Amino acid sequence: AVTINSNRGDVQLTSIVGPVHVTMHRGDFSASNLQSDLILNGRMNDVTLSQVTWSSTLNGDFFGDVHLEHLVGSLRFHSSRADIQLAQLAGSVSLDSGNLEVENATGPVSVSTRAKNITLHNIRGDVQASNANGSIEISALDPLGAMNIENRNGSVQVTVPEDAKFSVQGSAADGHVNTDFNLSVENANHRSVASGSVGGGGPLLHISVKRGDIDLRKAAAGANQ
Repeated sequence: AVTINSNRGDVQLTSIVGPVHVTMHRGDFSASNLQSDLILNGRMNDVTLSQVTWSSTLNGDFFGDVHLEHLVGSLRFHSSRADIQLAQLAGSVSLDSGNLEVENATGPVSVSTRAKNITLHNIRGDVQASNANGSIEISALDPLGAMNIENRNGSVQVTVPEDAKFSVQGSAADGHVNTDFNLSVENANHRSVASGSVGGGGPLLHISVKRGDIDLRKAAAGANQ
């Protein structure tokens, strides 16, 4: 096991077999090839993390860019501006001052932030996302999971496999619902509401937007699977 308490300076870890617990007060953190659990707390600048076999827990204030990739175990990330939870990360998570991007992750995936644009690309399983003052863009793969998406002052775009089976409850206040699927869309009193089932029904996609549009799209032929 490795335990580090760093008041000032950078921390770099490579090929650690036992559990790692790090507390930082200033500096950059980087780690790769950790074969047990990681707990990282404190105040940090840039954070880079890759190849963690067990769980990764990051909690604190992050003043630089965050890049995480190839996490076999679960991820829990908490800061004053963003919360991220997911079961497994085959791809990457990137977080900076204006964007939060997750690629190739297995759910359940939960993301919450504000004043950032959220992009979730090639996601499998359940998704929960909430945002304010930024857009949300999600592309899902089979098996399609349930989604609960809320956004205030920003648009939402969801792309699902062409042959996916699902149900929809969507509401856009001061916005419109646009869809490639055969759904009922009603527009009245500055509100657009979509509902219905596709392919006989399946997981529920619940999407709520205030002051923004909802776009529900079919994945283009040959999209990544």
